[in-house]
Amino acid sequence: MDSVISVKNLKSYYVSSIFGKKITVKAVNDVTFDILSDEIVGIAGESGCGKTTLLNVLLGIVEPPLRVFDGEVLYSLGKNGDIDILRLDEEKKLQLRWQVVSYIPQGSMNILNPIRKIKKIFFDFAKSKKNLNKKEFELLLDQRLEDLKLPLRVKDSYSHQLSGGMRQRVAIALATIFKPKIVVADEPTTALDVVMQRDIIDLLGEIHENEKNTMVLVSHDLSIHSNMSDRIFIMYAGKIVEIGETEEIFEEPLHPYTKFLISSLPRIGDKSLKESVPGKPPSLSDLPEGCSFRERCPYAMDICEREIPDLEWKTSDHAVACFLHRG
Repeated sequence: MDSVISVKNLKSYYVSSIFGKKITVKAVNDVTFDILSDEIVGIAGESGCGKTTLLNVLLGIVEPPLRVFDGEVLYSLGKNGDIDILRLDEEKKLQLRWQVVSYIPQGSMNILNPIRKIKKIFFDFAKSKKNLNKKEFELLLDQRLEDLKLPLRVKDSYSHQLSGGMRQRVAIALATIFKPKIVVADEPTTALDVVMQRDIIDLLGEIHENEKNTMVLVSHDLSIHSNMSDRIFIMYAGKIVEIGETEEIFEEPLHPYTKFLISSLPRIGDKSLKESVPGKPPSLSDLPEGCSFRERCPYAMDICEREIPDLEWKTSDHAVACFLHRG
């Protein structure tokens, strides 16, 4: 399959000053990967590892104190060629967003204006993107709600009249109303109970299957990735430390960090004590020399203190950044 997004040597840091001292937080630290057409990519890792920052940069949302120091984010737009979203002005970025790429932000069910009816929120949004008259808009909205199995009465409701799960479904409908080629979702099941999480996962899966789009899904919950993602990117301390097909990642994880994440998952009928990742993640403003995971890793070697392992492809589908698998 062809790439729809290619990220090359991306370095994006938060730079600020506290009491006259310059602080640099290396949230995305030299990252390279491709996202393929018509796949669901899951990005997993502990809180604070840089997942949300990576999504923002993929969307070209780079506002101080966040800065891009190196690299490119290429969108493959067919006959229009490759476009580096980081080099576009704001007007051209806005032309790409929502029609080529859309964003379901973390806590998106709370972005709906509480004093406007859902129909008005959709109308204001659609009007800013396309020149639609009221009749065209009504047809578009009704069709989208029906596609996503949302009752039409929703459009005449205020957000506070809807349950959390229903608000999340409405937010997803809003983000995908123009059926974009790429959908980026940041923790779309946060703050929902397990029943509604299942509902949202099913909804995103149906959108992907019916519209043949590409999805990038961020979640710290590997069980969600096991149900949705075709491939998983494991992120740690601003870097991608493992990439693989979902089934292979779960059956044969290569990086020690990935192994800890998977072994800590609960399993039906398994009453054994689960062990979490030892220690705590390093500060992204004060990363240790060498491998950032070495202080938590039971397999750390001398070389881990001196050098940073590169992400190497062990097979055509599986890559890892770890000296245990070097060469």
